Amino acid sequence: MRPSKLSTIKETFQSRKIDIISTLGWILSVTAVVFLTWENFYNAPKYQLSKWIHSPGEAPSLEGYPILLLVIFSFIFGALLSEIRSLIFGYLASQVLSLLLASFCGFYYNWFIRGACNDPLYGSTPFAWEYIYFLAFTDVFRMMFPLASVYCFIAAVCGNLLINWLKNR
Repeated sequence: MRPSKLSTIKETFQSRKIDIISTLGWILSVTAVVFLTWENFYNAPKYQLSKWIHSPGEAPSLEGYPILLLVIFSFIFGALLSEIRSLIFGYLASQVLSLLLASFCGFYYNWFIRGACNDPLYGSTPFAWEYIYFLAFTDVFRMMFPLASVYCFIAAVCGNLLINWLKNR
Protein backbone atom coordinates (compact mmCIF):
# COMPACT_ATOMS: atom_id res chain seq x y z
CA MET A 1 0.00 0.00 0.00
CA ARG A 2 1.22 3.44 -0.91
CA PRO A 3 1.96 5.80 2.02
CA SER A 4 -0.15 8.93 2.30
CA LYS A 5 1.29 12.34 1.54
CA LEU A 6 0.92 13.41 5.14
CA SER A 7 2.99 10.50 6.43
CA THR A 8 5.62 11.18 3.77
CA ILE A 9 5.83 14.83 4.84
CA LYS A 10 6.05 13.77 8.48
CA GLU A 11 8.89 11.34 7.75
CA THR A 12 10.73 14.00 5.74
CA PHE A 13 10.35 16.50 8.56
CA GLN A 14 11.59 13.97 11.12
CA SER A 15 14.65 13.07 9.06
CA ARG A 16 15.51 16.70 8.23
CA LYS A 17 14.52 18.37 11.49
CA ILE A 18 18.00 19.80 12.17
CA ASP A 19 18.27 21.13 8.60
CA ILE A 20 14.89 22.84 8.79
CA ILE A 21 15.54 24.39 12.19
CA SER A 22 19.02 25.49 11.08
CA THR A 23 17.62 27.14 7.97
CA LEU A 24 14.96 28.95 10.00
CA GLY A 25 17.62 30.15 12.43
CA TRP A 26 19.77 31.29 9.52
CA ILE A 27 16.83 33.22 8.03
CA LEU A 28 16.06 34.94 11.32
CA SER A 29 19.67 35.82 12.07
CA VAL A 30 20.32 37.34 8.63
CA THR A 31 17.03 39.23 8.84
CA ALA A 32 17.90 40.59 12.28
CA VAL A 33 21.38 41.77 11.25
CA VAL A 34 20.13 43.42 8.05
CA PHE A 35 17.12 45.09 9.65
CA LEU A 36 19.03 46.37 12.68
CA THR A 37 21.69 47.85 10.38
CA TRP A 38 18.94 49.47 8.31
CA GLU A 39 17.23 50.80 11.45
CA ASN A 40 20.48 52.23 12.86
CA PHE A 41 21.06 54.08 9.59
CA TYR A 42 17.64 55.73 9.64
CA ASN A 43 17.78 56.46 13.38
CA ALA A 44 20.57 58.97 12.77
CA PRO A 45 19.64 62.47 13.99
CA LYS A 46 19.68 63.77 10.42
CA TYR A 47 16.80 61.50 9.42
CA GLN A 48 14.94 61.81 12.71
CA LEU A 49 14.83 65.60 12.54
CA SER A 50 13.92 65.82 8.87
CA LYS A 51 11.45 62.87 9.15
CA TRP A 52 12.73 61.37 5.92
CA ILE A 53 11.37 57.97 5.09
CA HIS A 54 14.07 57.29 2.52
CA SER A 55 17.36 58.84 1.54
CA PRO A 56 17.83 59.04 -2.22
CA GLY A 57 21.48 60.06 -2.01
CA GLU A 58 22.70 57.83 0.80
CA ALA A 59 21.89 54.24 1.51
CA PRO A 60 22.45 51.91 4.44
CA SER A 61 25.18 49.37 3.90
CA LEU A 62 26.60 46.36 5.66
CA GLU A 63 30.13 47.16 6.77
CA GLY A 64 32.33 46.03 9.61
CA TYR A 65 30.51 44.30 12.44
CA PRO A 66 27.31 43.48 10.55
CA ILE A 67 29.29 41.71 7.82
CA LEU A 68 31.31 39.91 10.47
CA LEU A 69 28.10 38.79 12.18
CA LEU A 70 26.66 37.57 8.88
CA VAL A 71 29.83 35.58 8.16
CA ILE A 72 29.84 34.04 11.64
CA PHE A 73 26.14 33.13 11.47
CA SER A 74 26.54 31.70 7.98
CA PHE A 75 29.56 29.65 9.04
CA ILE A 76 27.69 28.23 12.04
CA PHE A 77 24.48 27.45 10.17
CA GLY A 78 26.42 26.09 7.20
CA ALA A 79 28.17 23.74 9.61
CA LEU A 80 24.84 22.60 11.06
CA LEU A 81 23.40 21.64 7.68
CA SER A 82 24.01 17.98 6.93
CA GLU A 83 24.80 17.86 3.22
CA ILE A 84 25.57 20.13 0.29
CA ARG A 85 22.03 19.92 -1.11
CA SER A 86 20.60 21.14 2.20
CA LEU A 87 23.24 23.87 2.25
CA ILE A 88 22.33 25.18 -1.20
CA PHE A 89 18.57 25.09 -0.58
CA GLY A 90 19.05 26.58 2.89
CA TYR A 91 21.23 29.35 1.48
CA LEU A 92 18.70 30.22 -1.22
CA ALA A 93 15.84 30.15 1.28
CA SER A 94 17.76 32.28 3.75
CA GLN A 95 18.66 34.92 1.18
CA VAL A 96 15.20 35.21 -0.39
CA LEU A 97 13.20 35.03 2.83
CA SER A 98 15.62 37.33 4.68
CA LEU A 99 15.24 39.88 1.91
CA LEU A 100 11.46 39.72 2.14
CA LEU A 101 11.34 39.69 5.95
CA ALA A 102 13.81 42.55 6.38
CA SER A 103 11.90 44.55 3.76
CA PHE A 104 8.66 43.93 5.58
CA CYS A 105 10.26 44.95 8.89
CA GLY A 106 11.51 48.15 7.24
CA PHE A 107 8.06 48.83 5.83
CA TYR A 108 6.43 48.20 9.19
CA TYR A 109 8.96 50.43 10.93
CA ASN A 110 8.42 53.30 8.45
CA TRP A 111 4.66 52.95 8.19
CA PHE A 112 3.69 52.49 11.82
CA ILE A 113 6.61 53.37 14.11
CA ARG A 114 7.95 56.36 12.21
CA GLY A 115 4.42 57.41 11.34
CA ALA A 116 4.25 57.46 7.55
CA CYS A 117 0.60 56.41 7.82
CA ASN A 118 -0.16 59.71 9.57
CA ASP A 119 1.94 61.81 7.20
CA PRO A 120 -0.17 64.06 4.91
CA LEU A 121 1.82 62.97 1.86
CA TYR A 122 1.69 59.21 2.43
CA GLY A 123 -1.24 58.70 4.77
CA SER A 124 -3.86 60.27 2.51
CA THR A 125 -2.59 58.84 -0.77
CA PRO A 126 -4.17 55.59 -1.93
CA PHE A 127 -1.70 52.71 -2.15
CA ALA A 128 1.09 54.77 -0.59
CA TRP A 129 2.04 51.75 1.47
CA GLU A 130 3.27 50.10 -1.74
CA TYR A 131 5.69 52.96 -2.27
CA ILE A 132 6.93 52.72 1.33
CA TYR A 133 7.44 48.96 0.92
CA PHE A 134 9.26 49.52 -2.36
CA LEU A 135 11.64 51.98 -0.69
CA ALA A 136 12.35 49.55 2.13
CA PHE A 137 12.82 46.71 -0.36
CA THR A 138 15.32 48.67 -2.47
CA ASP A 139 17.32 49.63 0.61
CA VAL A 140 17.48 46.05 1.85
CA PHE A 141 18.26 44.74 -1.63
CA ARG A 142 21.18 47.16 -1.95
CA MET A 143 22.46 46.01 1.42
CA MET A 144 22.28 42.29 0.75
CA PHE A 145 23.25 41.86 -2.88
CA PRO A 146 25.82 41.01 -4.14
CA LEU A 147 28.51 41.45 -1.48
CA ALA A 148 26.76 40.24 1.68
CA SER A 149 25.18 37.25 -0.05
CA VAL A 150 28.53 36.19 -1.51
CA TYR A 151 30.15 36.41 1.92
CA CYS A 152 27.29 34.38 3.40
CA PHE A 153 27.64 31.70 0.75
CA ILE A 154 31.41 31.40 1.10
CA ALA A 155 31.18 31.23 4.91
CA ALA A 156 28.40 28.63 4.79
CA VAL A 157 30.33 26.45 2.33
CA CYS A 158 33.48 26.73 4.46
CA GLY A 159 31.53 25.75 7.59
CA ASN A 160 29.93 22.80 5.82
CA LEU A 161 33.22 21.61 4.34
CA LEU A 162 35.00 21.92 7.68
CA ILE A 163 32.38 19.88 9.52
CA ASN A 164 32.28 17.21 6.80
CA TRP A 165 36.08 17.03 6.79
CA LEU A 166 36.14 16.65 10.58
CA LYS A 167 33.46 13.93 10.47
CA ASN A 168 35.27 11.92 7.80
CA ARG A 169 38.70 12.30 9.33
